[in-house]
Amino acid sequence: STTQQLDKFRSLEAELLDALGKAKQIIREAEEEARTKSAEIVGRAERDAALVKAEAYAEAERAKRELEDLKRQKDEVVGRIVFISESMRTLMDRCQEVLVAERKLAQVSQEQAPPSEKVAVPGEEAAPREARIWPTPAVAQRVAREEKAKEVESVVVERSQAALEEKPREAPGNTVEVVVHNIKEIKMLKKLEEAFCSIDGVKEVVFKQFRDGTAHIDLALSTTKFNPEVLKNVIPFEVDIVSGSR
Repeated sequence: STTQQLDKFRSLEAELLDALGKAKQIIREAEEEARTKSAEIVGRAERDAALVKAEAYAEAERAKRELEDLKRQKDEVVGRIVFISESMRTLMDRCQEVLVAERKLAQVSQEQAPPSEKVAVPGEEAAPREARIWPTPAVAQRVAREEKAKEVESVVVERSQAALEEKPREAPGNTVEVVVHNIKEIKMLKKLEEAFCSIDGVKEVVFKQFRDGTAHIDLALSTTKFNPEVLKNVIPFEVDIVSGSR
């Protein structure tokens, strides 16, 4: 009886050991499968993260390019505004000069205007032929304006000729076209204009175009003996001389 119980115990022990071995095998397989799935999940997550990162980087680059385009467009618009403003200022100065000249000419024409002709009445001498053929007051006014314009033109010619005879002739000025690079801010244009105007021989600065940090400028000179190379030593920017005496 004791031997049978011992055999039975040994049989149970063997079964337990076998079950324990199978359990360990199952655990190892489960751990291996878990590690494999975990690696797959981690790899997939890393790939997804890399894809998201790449998309985010591409989106950031696209936004950066759009911002640069907008900034460039803004610089172009501001440059055009500066150019138009300078042109309008020059035009207003010219208009003011014309108005002053017209006022002076009108004053001269009034001082030199002939006495008005009398209207012919029955029994008196007939009016001049020019007055007789005027069919309407409007035509008469037009002819009078034309005669007055001729008188003013004659006075202008006479005064201009007298001024040329009285005033010694000066050597005619010329212009130099330059291109200035690396202008990072619009407000630098004013400093650039002041720098040009501080140079002997430069009479006027005209901005023709400003785009992408580059300004195209015409310099009106008061002398023909001007060496444009001095601009490169005075102006604190990169200057190219496009045209003009060197």
